[in-house]
Amino acid sequence: MNRRRPENGFALFELILTLLLLGILASVSIIGARRTDAAHLCAVEERLKSHIRYARLLAMSGGGREVEIRFQPQAYTLYLDGLTADINWPDADSAVIFPPSFLFFSVQPADNGILRLRFASHGGLAGDDTDIMIRRPAGGGLPELSRSFTVNAATGYLP
Repeated sequence: MNRRRPENGFALFELILTLLLLGILASVSIIGARRTDAAHLCAVEERLKSHIRYARLLAMSGGGREVEIRFQPQAYTLYLDGLTADINWPDADSAVIFPPSFLFFSVQPADNGILRLRFASHGGLAGDDTDIMIRRPAGGGLPELSRSFTVNAATGYLP
């Protein structure tokens, strides 16, 4: 007597194996997303630092122009003589940079309530040392990530 099992549906073993594989794939993709976000955050920080160096060089190049970078929570803008610059950032087609929407900027201390870096003609800041933080808030099962650095007021030096 040869008993055959009915072929409609999946065996319990097949279902468990499928769920196990899906769990492994999900955990690998979450780990990969965390690494990618950290690398992206680092790239945005390096780009911002290069823009700060560029603004500093503009201030030092003469002409008596007031050069500043103003920050909003999700963008920063190059200003010359109090107006949005008529020149673009070197690697962009605008004087305004919008990083990915999940990143936010904060600048301490604020200058009269405005989040900005103002450069003097010698290349230093017109104000105190300034701390800049770029962060991605926690969400979607991912932890908060942040990177920060300080711009030296006397020299405009960036680490």
